[in-house]
Amino acid sequence: MVDIIERFTRMPAIAVNESTIIKPDTIYMLPPAKELIIDGDTLIPLDRKPKYGSLSLPINTFFKSLAMSWQEHAIGIILSGTGSDGSVGAVEINRVGGLVLAETPETAQFDGMPQNAIKTHCVDAVLDPEKMQDTLLKFAEDPVGFKNQTEDTNRNYDDGTTGILGILNLLKKNFNIDFSDYKPDTITRRIERRVKLSFNGETLDEYLIRISSDEKELNLLYRDLLIGVTRFFRDPEAFRILKERVIPEIISNTDKGQEIRIWDAGCSTGEEAYSIAILFHEELQRQNKRNTLKILATDIHEESLQVASEGIYPVEAFSEFPNNLLKDYFEPIGDSHYKVLPLLRQSIIFSRHNLLKDPPFTRIDLVSCRNLLIYLLPAAQTKAIATFHYSLRINGALLLGASESLGNLSEEFETVDRQWKIYMKRKQSRLPY
Repeated sequence: MVDIIERFTRMPAIAVNESTIIKPDTIYMLPPAKELIIDGDTLIPLDRKPKYGSLSLPINTFFKSLAMSWQEHAIGIILSGTGSDGSVGAVEINRVGGLVLAETPETAQFDGMPQNAIKTHCVDAVLDPEKMQDTLLKFAEDPVGFKNQTEDTNRNYDDGTTGILGILNLLKKNFNIDFSDYKPDTITRRIERRVKLSFNGETLDEYLIRISSDEKELNLLYRDLLIGVTRFFRDPEAFRILKERVIPEIISNTDKGQEIRIWDAGCSTGEEAYSIAILFHEELQRQNKRNTLKILATDIHEESLQVASEGIYPVEAFSEFPNNLLKDYFEPIGDSHYKVLPLLRQSIIFSRHNLLKDPPFTRIDLVSCRNLLIYLLPAAQTKAIATFHYSLRINGALLLGASESLGNLSEEFETVDRQWKIYMKRKQSRLPY
């Protein structure tokens, strides 16, 4: 590849065989039998570890590290190729506010990778390769948004019919969601980024006019604002603690005939709900108990819930899935997908539910709500935690995202693991709801 690439450019192409500090105007190549990650300015090659079968997903591995290291400055581009490597990593880049581009499938010699990336709904623009440079330059000028792009951004929109507020009101009308509980900087930045990356150089008001009649773009904006990111057994260490310290206690304290109830709030496309269900099924078998398991998996994005309900995922989604569990809970569909088996699917009810507006569930043994609270204003975060406290039984567990906290309600819970934000409700108290 190094020899081939150097025929087409004056830039040096280098195979990264050892840790390398990146330099401008240089192409870095992945050597055979290696994976590559980036940490700050340093590229680090790793020996490829055997994962699921012979499947290797080096682009996902690199994109994930790129998102973690460079946050909203990260850029991922999916060009011609077979399979769907890069799709999971593209979701991670999108989640942190970076830029994701995909080649127009019609121009790709092999359209599998661009098509699969596009299906994640996390691609900011689908472009012919020769048209990507303008978008890259726009993004590089101001990665975090649209701050100096037009006067419209800084205007006051008191009447709610134009600009940012007009867009939010349109979303509220079409999807019945009030973004006033979300951090305004995050919401504004994501709206302005989509406007800035539009093909026509639109202002905010022109974009508002377009999405008023463009249902597809309105839905993509809605999904982008919700920042729904999940995958099977995401953060394996958190799931290890659930498996070893939390779930066995919940099941052992459950009386014969009593239903075990789980609430997965903000379930997105369902991977986390299925992961939790598997751990409970495994522990029920280990303890030889026959209690009914009911997982209430909720979200406010209908398309994500539809994906979750179908329970069909590409084979690449199982790259970090424990091999010994795959055959017990999923069945292959052709060579490219797996579908959840009825044994697991019947444990989960996927439904639309607004955590901040709809009545809470009750008699819950475990609440999982990861990486949703960080996008909410402090008052909304407190309300959500109070809702979870109300829902949980005594000795029920709460799992939050690694960057989230209990805030001023920390005294209402006992800490199980501080790093992975796992807590236990040990007392019943009447919190103001």
